[in-house]
Amino acid sequence: MSTPAENSQPTDHGFDPLAFWIEHKTKVLALSAVLAAGLAAYGIYQYASQRAQDAAAADFAQAKSADDFRKVIQSHSSSPVAANAALLLAEQLRNEGKLDEAATTLRKFTTEHPSHPLISGAWNSIATTLEAQGKTDEAIATYQKVIATYPSSFAAPVAMMSQARIHHSRSEDDKARQIYDQIISQFGQTSFARQAIFESQKLKPAAPAAPSLSPAAPPAPAPAATLAPPATPSAAPVPTATPAPAPAPAAAPVENTGNSQNPQPAQNNAEKK
Repeated sequence: MSTPAENSQPTDHGFDPLAFWIEHKTKVLALSAVLAAGLAAYGIYQYASQRAQDAAAADFAQAKSADDFRKVIQSHSSSPVAANAALLLAEQLRNEGKLDEAATTLRKFTTEHPSHPLISGAWNSIATTLEAQGKTDEAIATYQKVIATYPSSFAAPVAMMSQARIHHSRSEDDKARQIYDQIISQFGQTSFARQAIFESQKLKPAAPAAPSLSPAAPPAPAPAATLAPPATPSAAPVPTATPAPAPAPAAAPVENTGNSQNPQPAQNNAEKK
């Protein structure tokens, strides 16, 4: 027979914070220190980033010359305003006639910031710079790249208008008209469509289509003359013309013999005597 001591079970008092603290005191203090350090570092980073962004924005707002934009790019290379400063620097260089340096700045921008919201505008600027350098074929190819790669961006109709302008300057009005018609169809009810209508009215009228000439058919050969076979003499006798009957001779006058049976002629003769 079992005794009460053998039937007794250990009593479960639940979670004991004091026991847990005594057992895991060192680990808890270490984790708390790491968490506190992380929060402090994050706070410092956010504060420093905000200060850096504010400083970059202030420098960018005050930049006016090419040197000012270079300073923004160099001092705030990791800031978003550095990319914007690069675009404005390229425009400033192009206005100053430094086309090669402007093209270099823009191509560097497209390489370093391929996902920038203004990347399509950067490619348009490259095409504009090529156009200013007289490289119209390369400019047209770059505009076409913008249209194909960023069809829904604001830069697409700008590129199309610029491309049509180049064709018009090269007296290629038919190509320019096709592009203007595409702008009107694709960007209707926008300022681009209205501008395209205005510009298309300056173009030369389209030449009428030349009628298609089919090759002349060779003249038909004249039909060969058919020679009638010689007539064979007929065995039947040819009828001869029958002479008309000769007129009857006139009656001779009757002499007056004094015959009493013909008194009229005798009277005539007496008158003659």
